[in-house]
Amino acid sequence: MRPSLRTIAGCFLAAAFVSGAAFGQSAGPSASPAFAQGVTDRQAWETWFAGLSGQYRAGAEFWASQRSLPNPAGCFAGGGRNLGDWSQGCIEAQHLLRPSDMKRKADPEYRLGWNSYDPERAEEARQAQLERDRQALQRMQEDAEKATQAQLERDRQVRERMHEEAEKERLTKLASWLEARGFKLVSPLDLWLDWHDLRAAGTQIAIEGTYRTEMDIDYLEVPLKEEPLIRVYTDTASRNARKSLLECRESDFDPAKCRMIVGGTVHLCVRNQGQLNEKEIPCMTAQEVFLVPDDLITSGSDSVTSPRS
Repeated sequence: MRPSLRTIAGCFLAAAFVSGAAFGQSAGPSASPAFAQGVTDRQAWETWFAGLSGQYRAGAEFWASQRSLPNPAGCFAGGGRNLGDWSQGCIEAQHLLRPSDMKRKADPEYRLGWNSYDPERAEEARQAQLERDRQALQRMQEDAEKATQAQLERDRQVRERMHEEAEKERLTKLASWLEARGFKLVSPLDLWLDWHDLRAAGTQIAIEGTYRTEMDIDYLEVPLKEEPLIRVYTDTASRNARKSLLECRESDFDPAKCRMIVGGTVHLCVRNQGQLNEKEIPCMTAQEVFLVPDDLITSGSDSVTSPRS
């Protein structure tokens, strides 16, 4: 394998992070700068050489074995013939080893650092560095995931606030529209909390929900977990109201035809009559029914799209 110049430079840079434990003598605080440099340069060489293969590696290995001889052989065959990858590996090894060879011959401390290399400790140091890199990468990924989740949560909260504000505006406009027709918009929760007072006062209320029937009994399904169904008496409702309910049933309860507002008065019902768990609950006597289109609130406008009665 023939490494690029960037790869070669990276090998030397990576060597600076390998522990002195890879060598027979520590490059700790007591070691001279020359010794430490010898350690670093040797590790850079070993790291680069370990990444080679084939004829390129053979050429580099040949020069490593020749460079200390009095008359080393060259990197070309007889007559200066280029041997391809073998010659290229040999030449690159000459280029990389020339500075360290000069320092080895001139500086005993540098030579001691260079020769202190221990392959077993080098492998241990390499594995330790790989583990540190793996942990660092894992921390980066975890931090990135936390940041992503935090941003998603912030986005969710923004969307939720926008939805709440839009719903509040929609209900305000709907309440105003119903008030003009003699009905007070009441939430399902408020119905269950205030139904005695609403019934006693004869207040004409309006509740939004989805019409459904069970065993020929009419209900308004509402978003209330404990009490999702409100019994609705429709016999005395207006003709238009009974027509809307009939059209809903005829559509097999298509949500587009069955999402509606029921206007009327509170009616007392008894659940589990005659039993120990008998309980008075609110029902409704319907007077009018208003279908609720999806575009009840026109975006960017103060106008209310009038529900069809």
